[in-house]
Amino acid sequence: LEKEAAMAYAKVFSEKELTEIAAFYNSDSGKKLLESGPAVTRDLLKAADIWQNGVARDLAQQVGETLAAAAKATAPANAAAPAAGTEPEAPKN
Repeated sequence: LEKEAAMAYAKVFSEKELTEIAAFYNSDSGKKLLESGPAVTRDLLKAADIWQNGVARDLAQQVGETLAAAAKATAPANAAAPAAGTEPEAPKN
């Protein structure tokens, strides 16, 4: 797998870039990123989940209101129409 990883990185980065990346990860900042990165990612995922739930809630509310308004607007027309399977009354003389 190491060979495959090296090939994948070599396709995207030059040797100079890989040397610079390695130097970064060996620096204090790079080591801190490696150590603290997963905790930061978890916090970001929690924030994204909260945001997503808010968007979904707002969207569901908006769709519900739109559907209710559409149903209310068409209700009188549906009430005047004969029920399915019934025939309209014949005019009385």
